[in-house]
Amino acid sequence: MVRLNSALKRIKNDVSPYTAFIQDKLVTWTAFWSTIPVSVITAVLFINPDKSNTEGLLTWTAIGLLSHASMAPFVHHLNKNGSRRTHFLMAFFLGALRGVVPLPLIL
Repeated sequence: MVRLNSALKRIKNDVSPYTAFIQDKLVTWTAFWSTIPVSVITAVLFINPDKSNTEGLLTWTAIGLLSHASMAPFVHHLNKNGSRRTHFLMAFFLGALRGVVPLPLIL
């Protein structure tokens, strides 16, 4: 346990100069609205099994929009609350949530 604590302290000391580049609030409405194209393009280009079909493109565009919309309640809650650490972790987990939403449709 002592080795783990010392390793974590070393990592924190090595990373701390770079944390100045990270905003205090990562999960904001501005970030939410500006990443919609990423969600749609990801769904259409990388998940869509039939890229040549117009119906498939429209369906996966809608899936991309709906999967992005699944993050809205979390953005609403964290928009003015939470520490930098909470925002960083939630940004990671919201990306995971966005990626998992279309998974049942693929399988």
